Amino acid sequence: MLVVPRAERPFAKGPYLAMLVAVVATEPWRPATYFEGSFDGVVIAKALLSVVAAITAWYLVSKRPRLGVPAWPTLLVALYLSITVFGGWAEGVLLSSLIIAVRVLILVGIVNLLLSGYDGYSVMAGLVGALVTVAVVSALTGGLRASDGRLAGGIPPLHPNEIAAISAMGILWLLYRAVNGRENAVDLVMLAVAGTALVASGSRTSLVMVLPAAAILVFTARRFHLRVLIPFVLSLPVIAFTVFFSDAITGALTREGSSEDIGSLSNRTIAWQSALMPKSSAWLTWAGGGLTLKRIEVPGQWWSHQILDSSWVSALVQGGYLGVATCLVLILYGLYRVARVPGELRGFRLALILFLALRGVLESGLFDASTAFLTCFTALALPDVSRARHPVLAPLPDRHPVPSFVWQPPHSPIPGENVRSIKKRLLVAGNLLALGLVVAGLVNFFAPRSYQSSAALYATAAGTQLRATDIYQGTMMVSARMATYVELATSPVVLNGVIEELRLDEGPNSLAERVHATNPGGTTVLVVTATDSDPARAQLIAATVASRFNQAVTGLESGAEAAPQVNFRAVEPAQAPTEPKAPDRLRNLAIGGGIGAGLGLIVLLWPLVRIASSPDGQLRLILLGPMADRLDASAVRIVGEVESAPQPAVLSHRPAALTTGAER
Repeated sequence: MLVVPRAERPFAKGPYLAMLVAVVATEPWRPATYFEGSFDGVVIAKALLSVVAAITAWYLVSKRPRLGVPAWPTLLVALYLSITVFGGWAEGVLLSSLIIAVRVLILVGIVNLLLSGYDGYSVMAGLVGALVTVAVVSALTGGLRASDGRLAGGIPPLHPNEIAAISAMGILWLLYRAVNGRENAVDLVMLAVAGTALVASGSRTSLVMVLPAAAILVFTARRFHLRVLIPFVLSLPVIAFTVFFSDAITGALTREGSSEDIGSLSNRTIAWQSALMPKSSAWLTWAGGGLTLKRIEVPGQWWSHQILDSSWVSALVQGGYLGVATCLVLILYGLYRVARVPGELRGFRLALILFLALRGVLESGLFDASTAFLTCFTALALPDVSRARHPVLAPLPDRHPVPSFVWQPPHSPIPGENVRSIKKRLLVAGNLLALGLVVAGLVNFFAPRSYQSSAALYATAAGTQLRATDIYQGTMMVSARMATYVELATSPVVLNGVIEELRLDEGPNSLAERVHATNPGGTTVLVVTATDSDPARAQLIAATVASRFNQAVTGLESGAEAAPQVNFRAVEPAQAPTEPKAPDRLRNLAIGGGIGAGLGLIVLLWPLVRIASSPDGQLRLILLGPMADRLDASAVRIVGEVESAPQPAVLSHRPAALTTGAER
């Protein structure tokens, strides 16, 4: 059956405006700060913005025809919030838990209001556009951090993981548009930018979790366009080389660190084990401690509290067994409802919900007043209406099936016309490649230099060990403590002494961003790395941190008369670096050249699938002259059966009734 192409719906500015205000009010305005019940100017300003977003959504839909919105997501979210508020009341933090619950309900109300007046595509497009806008502003006002080279935000101060999550959601949205024939040249450029931002953020969680989500999006697509299929096929060798024959994936996952760090999940499991321990009361076990509970006590460590870096563990701590069960029902039932109804956004909704649910295993905020919750709830709350039955999205019925596809040349080729056209496109592609390399060169020239110096310490058990069992037990004891030593090396206990000795004009938190410690997998070696704009100062900081760390271990582990149980010896002293660590010139040139080459390839291949409408009402497929002469009916059918914006093949005996539908 012929599928009539449908013109792209115009971008709805109303949902974008309301979602933009909601996203700005939801994103953090201060880094590493959590609401615990106290009020200040920032808290009040964000609350007022949330109210403004809700009023804006109400005003936008007040004079529009109302559409039905499913109630089950709102009911499940309200049930979860009621459980957390009850748990907060039992733990004596009722007011702060209630305030956060109200903020979540405001987000729910904004989504429901917009969906009652706009179609789901417009609302989701507005949300993705708002998220990308805030992320772009934050990244442009921020930049790469000197300590680890990760892309972080400035205004607002988005964490690299948050930028990565928004970039991944943008990639999924652009892939959805591409596989459904909605993409344009701007979308392809944005896809390259979003992929670059995802890699530059250094977030391993989003980088890994976006892959199965993208696979779901591709597998649920009913058909592909040639202008999407051709670049994808051409990129397969590059993807295969990157995965199987280079260290790019390993470097991105380890952040040039150790596999031990991945195995321990950056000590997240320490907080998870504490969350799974028996609680002090039945109320805390079944109803949790309220939404304000963002940290948990971690016994047996030198630090007393740790942040819950998992949405699912947070749901267990904040809502107890009842709360985490409600969240599980919300996600699983949502995936079931989305999968069973063939709606227009089914593939994207499945991919987005899956990405956020998997990301929530290692990141917080999925069931809190956050952009992750706002996005997930929007995907869940979209009406389960098939596109064929939707009053806005329904295509015209195919009353007159077309029997065949026949190629008709749009015009007689002029001698040399195709050659000149190819030369022009080659010139444009070459200029794009050169432009990408020039931009990368400018970035290399103007970007601030940062140098890194490292010192390695070898840990051994103290005392004389003559028996093999003693040596083995000592080695196991040291290995078990290495994760603690990694955290201790960048703690204020060590860094305050470094600041005092070197007379640095900064605090321990600022210095901690430029100093990090790693433990290579399977060893008892601690590597301390310092980053600074001056190579000599980087060496001095690394050496001083190693010395102060040894003193801190001796002071913490030795009692009044006892000796320390672990000794650290320097096996690799800090050296003054000769080459800057950042910017990575080769990587920047490769990224710039790759983006330029990709844009040039798009310019070269774009005419292969360009579509036009002739004055006689027939839709024609315009190809390069030499290729058009060898085009057969099956090739035209591949392009003609897609359901994208104006991209039809030539249809012989085409009824006039279909012309209006295709041009609409």
